[in-house]
Amino acid sequence: MPMNAMTMPTPTTASTYEHVQRGWLIPLCLYGTAVFAAVILNIARHEEDLPWAVWGLPVLLLVLGHYFSALRVRVDAREVRVAWSWDWPAVRHALDSIEGAEACKHGWWYGYGLRWTSRGWLWNAQGAAAVRLRLRGGKCFHIGTDDQAGLLAAVNAALAARGAGAAPLKL
Repeated sequence: MPMNAMTMPTPTTASTYEHVQRGWLIPLCLYGTAVFAAVILNIARHEEDLPWAVWGLPVLLLVLGHYFSALRVRVDAREVRVAWSWDWPAVRHALDSIEGAEACKHGWWYGYGLRWTSRGWLWNAQGAAAVRLRLRGGKCFHIGTDDQAGLLAAVNAALAARGAGAAPLKL
């Protein structure tokens, strides 16, 4: 049976780097809070009539715990893409918009998750090691990773192949 234009598979770009960082602290805190909330709600249920909607809180905490358990990073010939477990939210930075990359470390007070810091946006599942993307216009985007050397090498290789002229920076 011949394939027409509607059934032809779309070509995909081969990834030069793909890594999933698993975090345990955010899920552990959210799972623990969900259990605590369920126990409190169960106790309170005997004291007064609670609406069924309040039971959504422990469920929401469990879903969020799973959601923030993995940070996916992909570097290919066109972009650097960072996304959480279910690919939303996701951030894409075209290689043309990246001036360079460098290794950096964040203090524990910067925390985990996705947040704005004094140094720019930080997306971090676990740990202090990160790669800072220096974007055109003076902005920065920080990607927390447990494979700092691998991510940095992949970004610099993609920038060099793209002709961005970014020299690899040392760790």
